[in-house]
Amino acid sequence: MNRRLPHTDTHDHATSKISCEGPCPVMRACGGCEWLNLPYRKQLTRKQHAMEELFGPLIAELDLDCSVEPVRGMGANAGDTGKIASPRGFRHKAASPFAPAGKNHIASGFFARGTHRIVGVPDCCVEAPGARAILNSVARAAEACHIPAYEEDQCRGLLRYAIVRMGYHTDEVMLTIVTRERRMPHYRQFITALQNIDERITIVAQNINPKMTNAILGGESHILAGRARMRDRLLSCTFEISPTAFYQTNPEQTEVLYQLAIDGMDLKPGDVLLDAYCGSGTIGMCAAAEAKAAGIDITLLGIERNHFGVRDAVRNAEVNDLCDRSRFIEADATEYLQHAARRGEHVDVLALDPPRAGSTPAFIEAACAMAPRRIVYISCNPHTQERDLQLFAQGGYRMIRMTPVDMFPHTSHVETVAVLTR
Repeated sequence: MNRRLPHTDTHDHATSKISCEGPCPVMRACGGCEWLNLPYRKQLTRKQHAMEELFGPLIAELDLDCSVEPVRGMGANAGDTGKIASPRGFRHKAASPFAPAGKNHIASGFFARGTHRIVGVPDCCVEAPGARAILNSVARAAEACHIPAYEEDQCRGLLRYAIVRMGYHTDEVMLTIVTRERRMPHYRQFITALQNIDERITIVAQNINPKMTNAILGGESHILAGRARMRDRLLSCTFEISPTAFYQTNPEQTEVLYQLAIDGMDLKPGDVLLDAYCGSGTIGMCAAAEAKAAGIDITLLGIERNHFGVRDAVRNAEVNDLCDRSRFIEADATEYLQHAARRGEHVDVLALDPPRAGSTPAFIEAACAMAPRRIVYISCNPHTQERDLQLFAQGGYRMIRMTPVDMFPHTSHVETVAVLTR
């Protein structure tokens, strides 16, 4: 049985007025799921049309022998017939801001759309079960331990945010609190209260963010209780996740996205796979593990400029017994590829998953100079990907497959996997 602190209701003091219409009582105030009232079949249809309108002209202009495949949704694809259930409980990472709410009360929930006014949320239908209860209970624990909430206008107080990561294939939970400074009153009492919120919590971490900024996380983190990392699994790999590591929010659809990418790589014995913008190495390692299981011997090279991402990737290679076939380098992806191209280095398959701004012309020029047999471009922003695909075409690459994936139902967001050949 889960152990929770009492008094988990939310306060009205710093919250906006909420409506009880529709599938979520705060959907109009929150604005996070703008399509929640739209049947899921219609959501997928809208996303399909948007991707066809975006990539259709490029496909026609380059006379490519491919089309935009049906959007891969949760439990259904665009164009499917029959009853399609509306996805629920798929966000395995959740966060809450905090603010004073009078009389030692602390408001928690979501920021109302376009404001920093907190909307109280007893539960969220798109978050993993239990995530919102944990976040609300952090506020109650802080109240009980007299930990003051952060006052944004005055830049005073302590508790700014809490972030919870729920395991997908494991029963582990990582809780990170974000504070204005490291020192906390009633420190031990507060940590004990946090650990007692839910028996699945295996890690309690503290991140310090003293800046007046909209960014949630600061640059300093510490483990307060439990292990240094939580564990979860994607496809056939186990990953250890540190508090500030990037790890996909919707792991069910992440497995769909990664499998599409791995299939597009078409790895052969002896291939060198370069995973650019690799983060903690999840895409490349899932590909290397699948190749290993199939008896295909490849070499994985991961490039990531974030020191902590590289550190986690090295650790995850050990966890998955891939050290003998993988290497991770801390470097800017564009600079590394430029140097590698000038040295005349060659890779067989290039995978890239850049940030929303997309890649750079210099990266693309260097990538084409290295002449990989295949390029798999995973994107969280199809508009910058479409721009970059034109540059890859100028470098001699043709797109042979374009597959959108619905990573965030009830929003307009779409991610895509493009497969290119030389």
